[in-house]
Amino acid sequence: MTGNRQQTDLESPWLARPGRPGGVAWIEGEGAPVVAVQPLLTVADVAKLLKIGQRTVWRLSSRAKAGEGRFPRGIRIGRAVRWRWQDVEKYLAQLAGK
Repeated sequence: MTGNRQQTDLESPWLARPGRPGGVAWIEGEGAPVVAVQPLLTVADVAKLLKIGQRTVWRLSSRAKAGEGRFPRGIRIGRAVRWRWQDVEKYLAQLAGK
């Protein structure tokens, strides 16, 4: 590390992997605000978090596009599809509240 940069893990330790964008927040200097980066999750990340198969994530996602169910819609970035961490977290809370 260079200078006074400190590496800080986010709340979810399995997201804080080296080389994964959004998995790490950086603190610049003393008294600087912590920038909390909400990571974008891949289909593999969502499947692991929900403990379901990747194909099931795609199936739930296609139903969300059609307006069915409460599964969060993915965000298209070029050819890739990602899900916002807070959307998946909200979906889990809704399932737990059932």
